[in-house]
Amino acid sequence: MNEVSEKELARMYLQARLLRCPLGDNPEDCPLHEVRKKPMHERYEWLNRKDDEEVVEMFRLHTKCINRKLQED
Repeated sequence: MNEVSEKELARMYLQARLLRCPLGDNPEDCPLHEVRKKPMHERYEWLNRKDDEEVVEMFRLHTKCINRKLQED
């Protein structure tokens, strides 16, 4: 079985996050807040223009944010 690389995992994760935050619809403090307001095809075009390093960094940022918010509750 092939392992999924971090960059592949990050892209898959962010594709889902373009729809909504797992903790709420579209929090204003999220870096994807403005992107989520665009039509779906523009959201995916936006993500496809990002290089792997940018996508991995956003993935890490969102993981930290979700963990922080879950600990606050």
